[in-house]
Amino acid sequence: MKKTALDAFLERYRANGGWLTHGVIEYENYIFQYAGSWYGYVWEKAEDGLENSDTEHEYGWRSFEEFLDDTMTEIGMTFREVLAALPADEVRNLE
Repeated sequence: MKKTALDAFLERYRANGGWLTHGVIEYENYIFQYAGSWYGYVWEKAEDGLENSDTEHEYGWRSFEEFLDDTMTEIGMTFREVLAALPADEVRNLE
């Protein structure tokens, strides 16, 4: 079975003793950045492939599990579902 982005997030989270500081994925036309302390950002991609700052949506959670089970409103899927849909090698800067 191929390793998913969810597997990569969970492995790094456990290896860091229950802590992540950063991770970036792209899904459909969106860029998601996990920014530590259980918060993150979602942007639509601009024409140049970078973040469209006019579309920034900030998310915040009380726990890592709450993050995984929260719905990314832009696409109607939980972050867990989004991460499970991507291969592990599409995660960037996972710390």
